[in-house]
Amino acid sequence: MAGSSVNLTCTSEANPVAKYTWSKVTTGHSPGHTVQGQQLSFHPIQSSDSGQYLCKAKNDLGTTTSSPFSIDVKYAPKTPSVSVRPPGEIMEGGSVTLSCSSDANPAANYTWFKDNQPLPWEPRRPYTLDPVRSKDRGMYRCQAENQYGYLSSNSVFIDVLYAPKTPSVSVRPPGEIKEGGSVTLSCSSDANPAADYTWFKDNQSLLWEPRRPYTLDPVRSKDRGTYRCHAENQYGYLGSNSVFIDVQYAPKTPSVSVRPPGGIKEGGSVTLSCSSDANPAADYTWFKDNQPLLWEPSQPYTLDPVSSKDRGTYHCQAENQYGYLGSNSVFIDVLYAPKTPSVSVRPPGGIKEGGSVTLSCSSDANPAADYTWFKDNQPLLWEPSQPYTLDPVSSKDRGTYHCQAENQYGYLGSNSVFIDVLYAPKTPSVSVRPPGGIKEGGSVTLSCSSDANPAADYTWFKDNQPLLWEPSQPYTLDPVSSKDRGTYHCQAENQYGYLGSNSVFIDVLYAPKTPSVSVRPPGEIKEGGSVTLSCSSDANPAADYTWFRDNQPLPWEPRRPYTLDPVRSKDRGTYRCHAENQYGYLGSNSVFIDVLYAPKTPSVSVRPPGEIMEGGSVTLSCSSDANPAADYTWFKDNQSLLWEPRRHYTLDPVRSKDRGTYRCHAENQYGYLGSNSVFIDVQYAPKTPSVSVRPPGGIKEGGSVTLSCSSDANPAADYTWFKDNQPLLWEPSQPYTLDPVSSKDRGTYHCQAENQYGYLGSNSVFIDVLYAPKTPSVSVRPPGGIKEGGSVTLSCSSDANPAADYTWFREHGGSVGELGENYTISNITTELGGNYYCEARNAVGLQNSTLMFLNVTATPSSSSSGTTTVAAGTVAVLLASILLIIFLWMRRKRASRKARGQGGRPDTRQESPPCPVYDNVSALTNRSASAAQREPIEEQDDPHYASIHISRSKNQEVAGGFAGSLVESDHTEQVLYSAINLKRPKAVPDDSKLMSELYTTIKYMSQKMHYF
Repeated sequence: MAGSSVNLTCTSEANPVAKYTWSKVTTGHSPGHTVQGQQLSFHPIQSSDSGQYLCKAKNDLGTTTSSPFSIDVKYAPKTPSVSVRPPGEIMEGGSVTLSCSSDANPAANYTWFKDNQPLPWEPRRPYTLDPVRSKDRGMYRCQAENQYGYLSSNSVFIDVLYAPKTPSVSVRPPGEIKEGGSVTLSCSSDANPAADYTWFKDNQSLLWEPRRPYTLDPVRSKDRGTYRCHAENQYGYLGSNSVFIDVQYAPKTPSVSVRPPGGIKEGGSVTLSCSSDANPAADYTWFKDNQPLLWEPSQPYTLDPVSSKDRGTYHCQAENQYGYLGSNSVFIDVLYAPKTPSVSVRPPGGIKEGGSVTLSCSSDANPAADYTWFKDNQPLLWEPSQPYTLDPVSSKDRGTYHCQAENQYGYLGSNSVFIDVLYAPKTPSVSVRPPGGIKEGGSVTLSCSSDANPAADYTWFKDNQPLLWEPSQPYTLDPVSSKDRGTYHCQAENQYGYLGSNSVFIDVLYAPKTPSVSVRPPGEIKEGGSVTLSCSSDANPAADYTWFRDNQPLPWEPRRPYTLDPVRSKDRGTYRCHAENQYGYLGSNSVFIDVLYAPKTPSVSVRPPGEIMEGGSVTLSCSSDANPAADYTWFKDNQSLLWEPRRHYTLDPVRSKDRGTYRCHAENQYGYLGSNSVFIDVQYAPKTPSVSVRPPGGIKEGGSVTLSCSSDANPAADYTWFKDNQPLLWEPSQPYTLDPVSSKDRGTYHCQAENQYGYLGSNSVFIDVLYAPKTPSVSVRPPGGIKEGGSVTLSCSSDANPAADYTWFREHGGSVGELGENYTISNITTELGGNYYCEARNAVGLQNSTLMFLNVTATPSSSSSGTTTVAAGTVAVLLASILLIIFLWMRRKRASRKARGQGGRPDTRQESPPCPVYDNVSALTNRSASAAQREPIEEQDDPHYASIHISRSKNQEVAGGFAGSLVESDHTEQVLYSAINLKRPKAVPDDSKLMSELYTTIKYMSQKMHYF
């Protein structure tokens, strides 16, 4: 074996000793390479050492050669080599042979592998694929093996070239595709070489370059269509099956069309069509006056024939699973002739002569109807009117009245009403039914009638004794007995009088006695058997017999025995017989013929029907036609109730948890069956409402607050709001919003929840409106004049929440250092006179009062004549100054108005109230208040000239902001006051400077005059 050690030794008898030479026989049996020596060694022996060896012995005497000696070296296969025939490209459908060769001793067996999986054929060297298929494509190798080992060849790749197989298309994501989403289409096809792909939509190639995945992002409605791909290489091409990309989207705004358009006459036909672009296609619901129509969704919607009740506003709603949208509304105006008019009478009831009555007529018509009145089918001569009044009513007005309604499409008359006059009953008449002889056990009815208005009450008398029953008409004896024999009459009575009837005599005859019924055979009766019913009655003359089942006469001729053969389930019922002669008839007691069968479908009834209130009582009854009678089991919400089987199931009292779906189950030994379900809906009055406030806490004036009320109630409650226990006038609403909030909204609020079963009020909540102080008011105590050395108290008050703090100020002097509502000045001097105001402030804001002028009078110290002289001079200077200032102001004002005429517009605001000359109140007020509280100085269009009033008076009323304050002086002749009222326009540029100059001059002159 290859790899081992082998020694060949050559011996030959010779003398002298021979020399040995070894050689290996090569082709042609000639010796090859030679080796000297007696021994030839192989360390190790190799496969190439196999062959025949010769040994040559030689000495001086001669040469001799040994016979050949063979060495056969055994070894495992060498690395096999694989060859492919034909070489080069291999096409599907052709033929290819793979050959494997390996040096091995003994010769190797060969096994072929494809993609490392052994092929199942028997060992062989050449391996042929004929014909070649696409699935033969892969890596091939062979394995050579003998008993000494095995070895695999390198792999060769058999590349089978073939045209594309049928492509497959996949869509990701699968399922529905919504507009705006994303979708990717992938195409795959088995091909060698790999295929190029082309996409087609609706059999039109897409212009993009070939590619396998094709993405639509975002998906649009126009992308909806049929897609397929095309796979191609140099050996062929093939197309895929088509896939449909269905883009889903919600309905677009529907449009409504009406055919025919315009006004529609009752009895005609109109079709409303609704259309909306949607995928999937929309379902359409029609609405009339915003109420859905109960018919199934349809499009179009036809009114044929059109009736007056179809008049109204219609719109449609398009809906699919992705959304819904409503159309605009269209108005269907149905034109129709008047409907049957209805007549009402006021006052209703009886009408006494001399009273008054009004007849009103109404009729549904489009256009509205005109009305004409008729009495006893004759038109009244008055012009059409509605209503029609009889005042006073006279006897000739008694008759039948009706009205006629008419428009251009037709006319129709009302039912008649009878206008009647009231009077006492006439002589009553008595009738007897049936007339003639009356059999014992029969029935007789006595009827009394009398002409009376109002209708009479009737009292019956037997043998001149009143019957104890309540007044009735007619009067029935059922059954008649022998004691009913006698003389009868009736008495008719109303509030206008009474009168009795003539008498009638009731005589009782002998009629059949109660019949008896027998059944043969007795006992249980099964369907398919036979039964005979017999009837007998004592009667004179002999009675004829009639049979009844469940109170319905059987159609056979009169006979005593009645046979059912064969008995059927529908024969189950109550049977009785009727015995009759010329004096009357009488029925037997009933017998029940019962056929045994399984329950029929049970029915469930609810008592009382209709609404069920919490705390009340309700009984559910189950009934099923079955024989023997069924046992009943009740279920609530498909869960069996644990009580024992019974037909009636009572909830007393009803609780809210009893609300649910109930059904019953009927069962006997022949089968069972369940009923349909009924729903028990428990109704109850509202529970205590709760109130919430948003936003919570204090609320500032001008803000917004919403009060919400909620209460558990069935049916849902309506809500009413109350403020300080007074109902708010708005319609019931929930929630209730105050926007903007004002100070008058401050108060206690509560809501009341109400439905038809009751009402309940909530707890109260307090809405605390926070607001800045309103303009404070200032008062002076004591009122009147103020003398030097006296005491005066100023009081300030302002409406504010929270309550305001007060600070006192003196004009041009700042704060006087006094806080609080009252400011007291003791031992006042003339220097403390002047204008005072107060400031009210809280956390929300502040506001200043108007000025209060304190005029402190000093003791006089100069003569009257001196005062008069100085005063006259002062007045002259004052007048000249004022006139000069007014002249300058008017020139500036005219220039300002001219500028406005060229580019501005007139202001139409109202004029401001007069201002005192000696004090600039508006400027001070605006200067003291915050910017947010300042009031604009109003303008007026026309100039107002100043008027100067010089007067001597004991009491002088101060103009402008000091209206109501009086300035007094004990020396009227010595003290001169001036009050100057200026009606001032809103300041234009530089007017403030002019007014300030005017103010300074006048004040200065006023102070000078005051000293004089």
